[in-house]
Amino acid sequence: MNNDEIKRESDKFKLNVFFDRNKIEELVENLQNEFESYPINFDFNKLNESMAKLKSGLKEMNIDTSNLRAEMKKLKSFSHEFKSELIKDGYVENEDDDFNMEFSKDELIVNDKTLPNNMLIKYKNIYKKHYGRKIEGKFRMKK
Repeated sequence: MNNDEIKRESDKFKLNVFFDRNKIEELVENLQNEFESYPINFDFNKLNESMAKLKSGLKEMNIDTSNLRAEMKKLKSFSHEFKSELIKDGYVENEDDDFNMEFSKDELIVNDKTLPNNMLIKYKNIYKKHYGRKIEGKFRMKK
């Protein structure tokens, strides 16, 4: 993956972190009341400093995870159907078997065996079904 591809992929993810200081103070106070014999010394100034550093660091990373759950769901669905079809087509023996796969628009290699063009077309259609687009670059999976 080159730098431009890495940048495009990283731009897809952003992380927003919000903390309710009042809620945290309330929880700490409740804990202190419940465990009076175990005093809790909590420095909110240090917490605020640490949170500011964390927030600054996360902004620099420019990560957005809002779409991550949906992408993981697509990946799980795709990999399940993909493996099921590999089993049906005789490239993997059963559901419990591990396999290595390299997949691109030009070839599909499963366990170091290059699949014929008709199989490449079939699996490209499965990819498009799950991701809504043609495969770009290389897709690798070890399962």
